[in-house]
This record gives sequence, C-alpha cells and structure tokens, in this order.
Amino acid sequence: MKYLVIVIRTLLGVMFLFGGLSYFVNIVDMSETASKWQEPTKKFMEVMTQSNYFSVVKILEIIGGAFLLTGFFVPLGLTIIGPILVNILLFDFCLEKKADPPVLVGLVLFLGVFYAYRESFRSVFAAYPDHCCSKKA
Repeated sequence: MKYLVIVIRTLLGVMFLFGGLSYFVNIVDMSETASKWQEPTKKFMEVMTQSNYFSVVKILEIIGGAFLLTGFFVPLGLTIIGPILVNILLFDFCLEKKADPPVLVGLVLFLGVFYAYRESFRSVFAAYPDHCCSKKA
C-alpha cells in the first residue's frame, strides 16, 4: 500500500508541476485547445491571463506539485492544489459543459492521496478541535 501511495502521489505531483511549468516554458501548444473554446471561455481566460491571476495560480501549481513529488509537506501540497483542482473542475463543468479526462484522473489521484494522508486533516474536519480555545475545555 505504501508504494501505491507513493506512485499516486508522484503522478499527481508530476501533473501539477508539469501543468504549472508548461504555462511559463510553453511546453504544450494551447492554440489548438483555445481555438475550440466558446466565447465565454475565451473571455474568462483573457481576463485571467491579463490580470496575472493565472500566473499566481500556476506558481501555486508548481509549489504544490513539487511538495507532492518530493514527499515533503504533502498535506500542505494537497491544501494548495485542492482548491485549484476544484476550480479546474468548475471551469470544465460551468464554462465548457464537459469534463476533460485528465482532470478526472487528477481528481481520482487527489482523492487517493488525500485518503492516504487523511490523519493530517483530522482537526480540520473536527467541530471542536482540541486546542486552547476549544469549547470542550
């Protein structure tokens, strides 16, 4: 099981690291994909790019992907890429009206790694976490 988690974590890390780096290094030609976008999607992407918001997201993808890939700060890496993955899914469902298979694979990988590291998130999901200001105290 340990090796399966390492493989899944590494695959997810590579996906996000590659996705982030490809924005800055132009590894993938997006012109063919962009030509298929509908008008609302084109406008959305234009605003995201011109405002440099997309650059920040891609830097966060690189950081989160690197954490997963190296195995250091994995819960922090999951915390960084989780909202990004949700936004990618929302982009696909709300603007494109479909889900891209790589995004669905990323979701499955994320859920697998999250499950493996669920103990790290236990206090996040506790109604009354154990600490100095807890209502239990």
